[in-house]
Amino acid sequence: MSPRTRHRLKRAGSNSSNGNSRSTQTGFRIVAITSGKGGVGKTTTALNLAIALARRELRVLLVDADMGLANIHVLSGIQPECTVQDVLTGRVSIEAAVTHGPGGIDVLCGGSGIARLADLNRRQMEDLVLRLTWLSDSYDLVVIDTAAGIGHNVLDFLCIADEIIVVTTPEIAAVLDADGMIKAVRDGRMPGQVHLLVNQVTDEKEAYSVYARLSACTRKFLEYGPRPMGFLLDDPDIARSTRERTPFLATPRDCVSSRLLGRAAGVLVARRRLFMAP
Repeated sequence: MSPRTRHRLKRAGSNSSNGNSRSTQTGFRIVAITSGKGGVGKTTTALNLAIALARRELRVLLVDADMGLANIHVLSGIQPECTVQDVLTGRVSIEAAVTHGPGGIDVLCGGSGIARLADLNRRQMEDLVLRLTWLSDSYDLVVIDTAAGIGHNVLDFLCIADEIIVVTTPEIAAVLDADGMIKAVRDGRMPGQVHLLVNQVTDEKEAYSVYARLSACTRKFLEYGPRPMGFLLDDPDIARSTRERTPFLATPRDCVSSRLLGRAAGVLVARRRLFMAP
């Protein structure tokens, strides 16, 4: 997506019906959860972070933007009547495709196993991004779960994000790919603030070590460092909730990861308040 197109989409989505900029009305609105490598727990993080934000009395929409291999509906235990595919074919409006999800969130589900959704052309992608930007006016926050990697569809969603959370694990391949993702964001001159969330760690010390190494690398070669978003443990409760198709934040279990993700939600809420007009 060209810088000119990106600016047009952001401008279209930033104007409310009364002509005021949304940034001066409600602070930032779109948060993208992404990763350089698959298998790092990105989707589980996005789903439960959305619920953590909804618990703070925010209207939250979770968007499954892993276009061809969507699985948020699986992890959240919902069976949507409509998906993004129905929006793109014109069968329903994007508003009609939204489904109520667990923990008080709304969900826009993607298509699963549909190859053509993973390779949308430029016109289709720009149309979808524009519709999503307009839809965001109905919510306090929109959480976008992108696909992994730096494909053009992923980068197009990151272009409209106000906040970008890169999820990684201590695995060296995941860390290197996270570095590649941050580089792609910076090379694309995307306006979103980049954060790093380290998943599947043994303790806080290991999480800080990963953050310090990656941040040192990006500062040296990109002259830019991501903000720390926190960490999640290698927690059996998360694996259990995945098998049960229930978000761990929507279970009665008071697991450590629930509290840690609550802290991450608090970071976003605090930053959002900084952007709100007094």
